[in-house]
Amino acid sequence: MDISEHIISLEVKFFTGEEISRNWFLLLLMNLCAGGYLWLCFRMRSAGVARRGVFPYFVIFATIENWLLVFLFSPSQSAVWILLFALLAAPLMLLVCSLVLTAMPDKSSYDWIALTAGYIYPAVLLFLFVTGKLRLAT
Repeated sequence: MDISEHIISLEVKFFTGEEISRNWFLLLLMNLCAGGYLWLCFRMRSAGVARRGVFPYFVIFATIENWLLVFLFSPSQSAVWILLFALLAAPLMLLVCSLVLTAMPDKSSYDWIALTAGYIYPAVLLFLFVTGKLRLAT
C-alpha cells in the first residue's frame, strides 16, 4: 500500500462510519477554538493591549484543542503524544508565561486572565495527580 492509498483510507475512515457525528463535532469544536483565538487577538489589537499576552492565550487555546484531539484519536498512539503535550509541555509553558507576566508592569485585564489561567491549569493537573484522579500508566 503506497502513501496515497493510506491517506485515502484514513480520510474514508475518519469521515464515514459509526462515529461520523463525533468526528465532525470535534472538528467543529477545534475550529471554534482556533476562531476564538483569532477573535481574541483581533479584539486585543483593537483595544490597544500590548502583545505580550498573545502567546499565553495561544498555549491555552492549543491545550483546549489538544484535549479535543485526544478524544478524537483515542485510543491510538497519536493520542498518547498529544496527551503528553497537554500534561507536560503545556503546563510548563503556561507556568513560565505566567511568571513572565507577573514581572511585567501595567497589566491589562487580558494579561490578568492569561496569568490566572497559566497558574490554574498546572495547579489543577498537580491536584488531580496528587489526589490520584490523574494516573500515569505504568
